[in-house]
Amino acid sequence: MKSAVELGLIGGLAVLASLGNWLFEGKPSGDPSMELQKIPLKDGEILLETALKDGAEGVVWMDARPAAAWSQERMEGSINITMLSDEPLADQLARHADVLFGSSRVIVYCDDVHCSVSHDLSKQLKGEFRDFVAGEVLVLHGGMTALRAGGLVTNSNPNF
Repeated sequence: MKSAVELGLIGGLAVLASLGNWLFEGKPSGDPSMELQKIPLKDGEILLETALKDGAEGVVWMDARPAAAWSQERMEGSINITMLSDEPLADQLARHADVLFGSSRVIVYCDDVHCSVSHDLSKQLKGEFRDFVAGEVLVLHGGMTALRAGGLVTNSNPNF
């Protein structure tokens, strides 16, 4: 009985906190690009609009999600290098060395603005693995959410 009361109290507090957040922040728009604009850029992040405006020449788009997610849905032309693999990061980077050495900029992305995998990978690329990347390394603000909102996501070919 005591557990049920405690559980009810916790549930009630969670509902009140959610209601308070909704009243303070307002109702979510349902538009991912509008929601992304509410979240400030972190150090080392770039907006999709800025990345596209700067041009595509020499830019490598690096998907930091697991290979299975990348094979299902990705930005066309991106490469998949992830810390969420049994394969060592150095081996993954070596496989794409020709593209990475010729890059002027590497833009790393993962699922969304709350995904830290792209930030972790970016730190690795700027630190221990800096010899693999010629250009600047940035993280895409909003990740796949931003790419979907921008219409830049493709579903993979089943024969890929």
